[in-house]
Amino acid sequence: MYFGLGLIATLLELARPTRKINYWARDALVLDVLAFCFYQFVVLYWADVLPRHIPIRFTPTKLVLALPLSVRVVLYYLLADFGGYWTHRLAHTKYLWRVHHFHHSTTQLYWLSGVRNTIWQQTLTNLPYILWTPLLFDAPRGVFTGFLFLSILTNHWMHMNFSWRSNWLEYLLVTPRSHHIHHSASPEHYNGNYGVVFSVWDRLFRTWIDPETTKVTRVGAGEIRNPLQAAWLMWGGFGTDPSDLLRTRLRRLVPFL
Repeated sequence: MYFGLGLIATLLELARPTRKINYWARDALVLDVLAFCFYQFVVLYWADVLPRHIPIRFTPTKLVLALPLSVRVVLYYLLADFGGYWTHRLAHTKYLWRVHHFHHSTTQLYWLSGVRNTIWQQTLTNLPYILWTPLLFDAPRGVFTGFLFLSILTNHWMHMNFSWRSNWLEYLLVTPRSHHIHHSASPEHYNGNYGVVFSVWDRLFRTWIDPETTKVTRVGAGEIRNPLQAAWLMWGGFGTDPSDLLRTRLRRLVPFL
């Protein structure tokens, strides 16, 4: 599912690219494959193991169970995406930027770039989807498979290097050109277009930056200078450079440094 959609995305990118990119750049394909392996073999593993040891069980109320499953599925998608907007916006504050910086580190934006997340960001962004899980009580397996498909499709779609223009669609949904503004390297674009699936939240809370009147010339938020810095950003730790942590500790021990 993941790479099948990725193949389609690659063909579209080659047919109608938004900008010329280098897939083989130091902060592109190789680092994104590494991030994918981290997600596949570390994040998903612990996502499967931890729930077995956490004594939390969601119990839906009678009011929830009285709603038809189709209504609950739609409600879940809307409410979880609303939460996704706010967790994304929260990740751009000075308190949580370090856990999100790795996602914005690429200067070659294309469909696989969306996999570039720290484990802390994975945890934060999944909280709204976990919170509203009771709405999906007794839903058949196909519903969860459908949400998995939509999640992969959305992540590929919004990061694609694909030239797409549709004003009417952008009133409702996030598109590649609207999300590329969010990844812009220009400071005036940093605090806008936080939506994940629906763009209406940005319009409602005045964080919408119109692609029709905005041009993105360069993407990224701090280029990767070496493999060690890339690994450090993937951890989502104490700063953008591994040596920052060492320098901070040295200054405390030796003030005149």
